[in-house]
Amino acid sequence: ALDMNAMLMEITQTLAIQIQQAGASVVIEPLPTCFADASQLNQVFTNLLDNAIKYRDPARPLELRVSGELLGKSVRYVVSDNGPGIGKEFQGKVWELFHRLDPAGPIAGEGLGLTLARRIIDRLHGQIRLESTLGEGSRFIIELPAVSTE
Repeated sequence: ALDMNAMLMEITQTLAIQIQQAGASVVIEPLPTCFADASQLNQVFTNLLDNAIKYRDPARPLELRVSGELLGKSVRYVVSDNGPGIGKEFQGKVWELFHRLDPAGPIAGEGLGLTLARRIIDRLHGQIRLESTLGEGSRFIIELPAVSTE
C-alpha cells in the first residue's frame, strides 16, 4: 500500500521554494492509500502541482488542494487549483505529446508532462481526467486501484 500522505508531504517539500515564490497555499487533505508504484505516481503528482504553480493565474493567489476518497475497489484523488482554467476546446489537447496551450508563453517546458502522466496512470491500471472552467480553475481527477482488503 502506498502512503499518499507521506508522498504528498515529500512533494510539497520538494516544491517548497516554487510554492513560496508563487505565494501559493497548498492544502493536502487526508488521503487514502492506493496500490501503485511510488516513484511513477510521485512523478504524476509532482507534475500536476508543478504545472498548477507554473500556469497559475497572476490575478489571484494560487490555492491548490489535493483530496482523496475510497470508492470500493478504487481510490479517487483530486488535484484542484484556482488557476486560469482551460477552455473546453483545449481540454482534450492537454494529453497530446508536446502540445502546449501557449507555446510562445513565458513558461519554459516541452509539454511532456501530461502525456507522460496519462501513460503512467494507464500503466498503473488507473484513469486520469481533467475538469476545468475558464477563469475558475482546473481539477485533475485520478482513479487508481485500491489496496485489496482480502
